Amino acid sequence: MAGRLSLLALTLALLGGCVQHVSPEHPEALLPDRSAQIEPGLTRRSQVHERLGPPLLASDYWGFELFRADTEQSATMLVIAPWPVPFAHIKDRLLRYSLVAYDDEARVVAVDSGLVRRPTDWRSMSPIETDFLALHLRSGDLLFFVVPDGERRENLLAAPALRDAWLERAHGAADCTLVLGCGAQGCPDRLALDGQPAQPLPLRLSDAYWYREGEQQAWLRGMLPAAGEAAPSWLDTLVALRLPPGEHRLQFSASHLDGRQFHGLSCRAGEVSYLQIDATADQGFWRQELVDWRFESSRTMPAAFRRRPLVLMGDGHWFVEDR
Repeated sequence: MAGRLSLLALTLALLGGCVQHVSPEHPEALLPDRSAQIEPGLTRRSQVHERLGPPLLASDYWGFELFRADTEQSATMLVIAPWPVPFAHIKDRLLRYSLVAYDDEARVVAVDSGLVRRPTDWRSMSPIETDFLALHLRSGDLLFFVVPDGERRENLLAAPALRDAWLERAHGAADCTLVLGCGAQGCPDRLALDGQPAQPLPLRLSDAYWYREGEQQAWLRGMLPAAGEAAPSWLDTLVALRLPPGEHRLQFSASHLDGRQFHGLSCRAGEVSYLQIDATADQGFWRQELVDWRFESSRTMPAAFRRRPLVLMGDGHWFVEDR
């Protein structure tokens, strides 16, 4: 029965034409920027809550709160044959995120806000409108983004100054800390730790494709390549693992490439170490595979890591402690 109805709708569309009715036409008007009333250096946390309501995410440890408001935009597809006949109804969510950074006295030091569109999963690359496809916010040393790649969930990065302050504190921790990053070639995006199921490893992000004009320079201030160096079409990041002291076994792999490799390590309490991972992508006729894996361990941060942000949250999942 459903197949017959679909065939009928298609036939009517071909014979009479199709139009789309969108409502509301300007959903962004329903999500005004209330953070514009927040004044860095003057507004306190309690006053922010009065303006923006309760936060979606909050961390005193990292000194921020993330707020979200949302509305919907719907589109009804109409076949004109010869009168309007609705045959499909779809919806997008439009979300306003506001990222607020605080000092140790709960006073605002920076705020940024913007809109992003989130279609339903089955039409993730076919939104009703093509505005607000991605969002990049920066408040102080905190960077937030949502892009069409992945799950369109919340992502949070720490700029190098904030990253280094956290790593300095890690020297006094009961656990050991391993900082992972990629080299200049092939890069894994999955990690299985000590025999556990593989988890995402966001060491190389494709969000560079989603910057608006001039946005990259402001968002990645202090993290762009040095003058004269070519800027890659991706963003390399660092991921830190907090591990109990002792022996560990790491298995690296990639979601869309064959090939995997194991790496073993031993660490002590309060130790911070770095592991640079590199591989070659073998472009075979039948399949693509990561080969020629290389691992470089060190007790000091490699030069290639110094400008890279640290992943705090990826697709809604915390990679470091939030408190």
